[in-house]
Amino acid sequence: MEFLQPTLFILLLPPLIIFLYKVFTKSREIGLFLWLFSAIFLVAAIAMPIVKFQKVQHHTIVCCIDTSRSISQKEMQEFLASPLHKEWVKAKKNKIYFLLFGDKLSIQKKLPQKITLAAHSVLEEALQGAIAIIAKNKMPGKVVVFSDGSQQQISPQTIAQYKTRKIPIFFQAPPARQSEFYFDKLTTAAQIYPHQRPQFTLSYRSNFAGNIRLKILANGDPYIMRTLPVDKGENVVNFSGSPLKSGHYFFQATVEANDRPENNYGSAATTVIKQPKVVIIGQQDNNYLSQVLEFYNIKTATAFAANEQYDAVIVINRNKMAEKNKRILQNYLEKGGSVLWMGQGSAGWLPGDYVPKQKEDPPKTQKPPQQKKKPLNDNKKPRKVTARKAAFVFIIDRSESMKGEKLQLAQRSALETISRLWVKDSIGVIAFDVEPDWVIPLGPIIDFAWAEKRLSQISTQGGGTIIRSALGMAFAKLRRTPAHIKHIILLTDGFGDVLSRGTIVNMVNEMNNSNITISTIGVGEVLDEPLLAAVAHEGGGEFYITEDHLNIRALVIKDVDRILKIRGPIPKEEVQPKQNKIKIPSIPDFKETPEPKPNDGNKKFYAVVKTAATQLLAKFKEFPVIDKYSDYTPRPGSKVELMTKESKAPILLQWSWKSGRVLQWTGEYKTWQDWKKYPQFYSTLVYHLLAKNVDAPQALLEVQQIKDNKGELLLTVTPPQNYQIDTPHKFLQISPVKWQASIVGKSTPQKVQVLVKNQEKIVARATTTFALPYHKEYRHLEINNKLLQSLATQTGGKSLTNSYNEIFTPSSVEDNYPLQNTFLWCSLFSIFLLIFFAMRKL
Repeated sequence: MEFLQPTLFILLLPPLIIFLYKVFTKSREIGLFLWLFSAIFLVAAIAMPIVKFQKVQHHTIVCCIDTSRSISQKEMQEFLASPLHKEWVKAKKNKIYFLLFGDKLSIQKKLPQKITLAAHSVLEEALQGAIAIIAKNKMPGKVVVFSDGSQQQISPQTIAQYKTRKIPIFFQAPPARQSEFYFDKLTTAAQIYPHQRPQFTLSYRSNFAGNIRLKILANGDPYIMRTLPVDKGENVVNFSGSPLKSGHYFFQATVEANDRPENNYGSAATTVIKQPKVVIIGQQDNNYLSQVLEFYNIKTATAFAANEQYDAVIVINRNKMAEKNKRILQNYLEKGGSVLWMGQGSAGWLPGDYVPKQKEDPPKTQKPPQQKKKPLNDNKKPRKVTARKAAFVFIIDRSESMKGEKLQLAQRSALETISRLWVKDSIGVIAFDVEPDWVIPLGPIIDFAWAEKRLSQISTQGGGTIIRSALGMAFAKLRRTPAHIKHIILLTDGFGDVLSRGTIVNMVNEMNNSNITISTIGVGEVLDEPLLAAVAHEGGGEFYITEDHLNIRALVIKDVDRILKIRGPIPKEEVQPKQNKIKIPSIPDFKETPEPKPNDGNKKFYAVVKTAATQLLAKFKEFPVIDKYSDYTPRPGSKVELMTKESKAPILLQWSWKSGRVLQWTGEYKTWQDWKKYPQFYSTLVYHLLAKNVDAPQALLEVQQIKDNKGELLLTVTPPQNYQIDTPHKFLQISPVKWQASIVGKSTPQKVQVLVKNQEKIVARATTTFALPYHKEYRHLEINNKLLQSLATQTGGKSLTNSYNEIFTPSSVEDNYPLQNTFLWCSLFSIFLLIFFAMRKL
């Protein structure tokens, strides 16, 4: 009876009555039948019998697709290519809309083939848009949501609207993300020197433990490609790159850790500044001063090469100098060079500003009172004891297989060896993989803490183990080192360069001829035993092998003690233990100042003070006493920086000639060697010579952080002066030496340069480069199933997995018509009576 719609019934009723009246006679039976029929309809209309019928209802279906970057490109492609989307075509009677929500809402009537991911998305905006579309079509509605629910929130008002309108929400989330890796940031030092390896720190968050593949470009060129281990959770991993030439470098790093490349990249920048190079002529007692200057990042050489460019020359204890060498130094000064003259001998012959050569006064060296020599007893001649110096070089394998406790034990073993040596002994440490590097330059260890810090900076690298280069570097240094004992300890856990075995053995034979011995220590099960054994045998040392890396320390100490026994006992009055030696501090500011030494009857000591006009030594307040110096009249135009307190004799003075500069130290070379500020003092003198402008500042520009798509940059200029900065960016001065700026970033590298000026003259430049990392949407990629399931449960929807049939199947509702309206049936009955009586009168 579904066809009995009320309108159709009204139209068909009169013709039906006329037809029945014409067909049948006007008998009483027909009349009774019609009256009975009307009575039945009247009773039915009044009694409202529940006669139900099924009615099919189609829907307006809105599919909301999340196009934010929290959905990966791969997940989006899999969603668009899903075979389930074929069912959209079958649902022709439903009205279907695709609502793309990202930076903005976009309504489409067909499923797009490709979607460009946007910066962010708001699911609630999409749900409100779906309600508007359904209301406009005036049909029942259903909503399908494809999203991961990341960083989304839905208000109770929106959920209430869906409940009131009876609109169910169905959802489909991306597949579970098993191996997720988030590249947080990449950091490195803002400035380094060419000889230094850039040290990188990669911060990350991972939900798995395993390996990742790292690739770094330096200014667009391949720089680092290696595999790094990662742990589960929030962690950092440290690694280093190879040394770079001078210049500014922007590093772009990408990580292959999973199927999502969108959140696996970062960037950093550094400036490789030119490392000062100083040549030291006449240095004695190994390289004491060289080590001090290397500590302050000043590269040193011990031979003057004509084809090399030096930033400064240091001359030590040269009473006499050949005329040829004098002309070389004068020519060097004329071209803008700088010279530091130390110890015995006068620098008076060095040229000054149009001043004739100075006539030197004879040195007035304070001598202790002469004592009468006692006659020697022929039967008891004094024995001259000479301490036998030792020089050790550790060659430590830093390949990837040495990572962890192996490398730590090797570092501790080298450190313990240092503590067993004497002041005049020398030690050096080389770390090698494909290339070798001096971790600790060969020489006496002045600062135990500094050596410990340097050793701790050894980190495992990728690549193989090229032993030949490391041995060659150690050999070149040891053969020029004056020592009675010269010994190398090679520690490795793998194979060396097999093709160079002959070269290595020949090199070891040369070492043996130069009285250099070598021992080898092999760790692990996979070793090049024949090569290590041959090196130890030909090198006059010992070959140790162990499968347990915990034996490294015991084997190293065993070999060191074996070598040190050769030289026998050393008189304590000549050599003091290393641990009793005053250390070089690792920070530039110290509180302690040595007290003047009392006169011992043989020496006279003189107090040293600064002159009132000095700025060079402004950071130093007090100085040790001095017992010997060369006293002569300063040349006109020279500037005295230090002098004796009583006689005002110059101890440190400087003068200029054309573009060159000369510093004269009149004391002994090692006069203040035991002063704790000795390293800082001499590095200050050398850096003063290196500066082309006495007041030239050092400028450093760093990206402190990137927040809200803006880079927070900090510019630091030292020393504090009234400098001005020139840059198109808005920097705000926050202290006498610091400026800060917030610069809107881009996804492409953005280079920022700041000029530091003093009275319109450029005195320094600072540069950095930065780029925005991936959008913050990529930082939180957990699928928020809790939110999506809550939406579906509260609105009567569910999660879609294998089929969309439940969305497209039309709903059927129970309908009571035509027996549903009493007023309708009463009206029909009245019309029937009117027609009936009208026909009776015809």
